[in-house]
Amino acid sequence: MSRSNSTLVTLTDVKRETSGEFKCEVSADAPRFHTDIRAANLLVADVPTEGPVLRTEVQEKSIGARIKANCTTPGSFPPMNITWFINDVQKSNLLIIAKVNNWQEKMLIMKNKKNLKGSKKFIEDDMTSMEREIQWKLRQIARENRAMRKTAKVMYQKIIIDGEGWKWNPVDEVLVRAKTDERAKN
Repeated sequence: MSRSNSTLVTLTDVKRETSGEFKCEVSADAPRFHTDIRAANLLVADVPTEGPVLRTEVQEKSIGARIKANCTTPGSFPPMNITWFINDVQKSNLLIIAKVNNWQEKMLIMKNKKNLKGSKKFIEDDMTSMEREIQWKLRQIARENRAMRKTAKVMYQKIIIDGEGWKWNPVDEVLVRAKTDERAKN
């Protein structure tokens, strides 16, 4: 805010978290002290640098078969709208499933789900079966560590044992030390 003055605010290096309500208050001097406040919403948009990626199961299907197509878009804020077209005809009654990479993205989608377009939109504030299984294993590990008089806190997809972060590796089925920067994010 170094280039700001009494009537102008200049923000530099804004982030998503800067989005929100900004207020300006004007007050008169004595003896009346009239005050007026105006507010405006600021949205800091995070526009993806790449376009969507479309994947289909196979190129040829028989009549009456079910076709699965996946349109993946990079993370954006606010979340991007996906509109499906088949032979240039817009289809609005398709089922859309959004897969998110972390809890923060999931919470952002849940917060903004009213803005999603289409007649069939289902957002379940739940975990996948694999995520539930990992969380169950982490809770079990936490109980075992607490029995050994260690502090253990289970978080989303990770566990903190005596102040050190660990994640479950589903391939090797072992705990692996979390990177320091990942612990700072969550």
